[in-house]
Amino acid sequence: MTSAAKESSIHVSIVTSCAAVVPYSQSVGCSTNPRPLPPGKFLLHSRENVLPFKRPAGSEELISKIKPPLKKKKPAANNEGPMWKPARKIAFLRGNGRAVGDNQVSTDLVLYSCPWKIKKKLEKSDLGGLSRLLLPKSDVKKHILPLMSDKWVAKIGSDSGMGVTMWDRDTESEHPVVLKYWWSSGCFVLNGHWIDMFVTRRRLKVGDEIGFFWSHYDWKFYFTVLERGQEGAEQH
Repeated sequence: MTSAAKESSIHVSIVTSCAAVVPYSQSVGCSTNPRPLPPGKFLLHSRENVLPFKRPAGSEELISKIKPPLKKKKPAANNEGPMWKPARKIAFLRGNGRAVGDNQVSTDLVLYSCPWKIKKKLEKSDLGGLSRLLLPKSDVKKHILPLMSDKWVAKIGSDSGMGVTMWDRDTESEHPVVLKYWWSSGCFVLNGHWIDMFVTRRRLKVGDEIGFFWSHYDWKFYFTVLERGQEGAEQH
């Protein structure tokens, strides 16, 4: 067979294979000088005629080295605490305390031998720039939360806390404060007007012992100064 005949046969085989892949054949795209498609005409490739793409061996490992795996984003810090359901937050705040309904109260702590169940000797941090009174966690869970409904406990664990009234028995006056749970430090605090209405007004000093309790009869705190410390006694 001559060289010209060989080239002719090769050309025929190429055109035939291209025509099998491209239905709109007439050697469009297969000839050395392809003609532009008429308006409105498109090349429709058959799925059966397209060979499956196979990545070379080892390409997955190479891609993993070039593109590092995506890291999971950490949830943003939230003053509302963990992204738990409300029921789980309430159970966590109560600890082993018994929950009560919105229209119910616990009668476990009705009779007191001493009403001032929560006592504390004031420290420097309770009187300074933090603007809060740190409460004993175990006493709050034992003597305050059991007397509150789940709705109120959930409010204490919120970002804004729960606004309550504090009745000062010594001066027979009442003042607003906020009872709140700080998720960042895991403690209960009283803030709001604690500094101006109690520390400043009552001239509280380091070492003074205060007492208070929560009354579920009129839904407020009762406060008193039980004993003055050495520094507080000198000023009174």
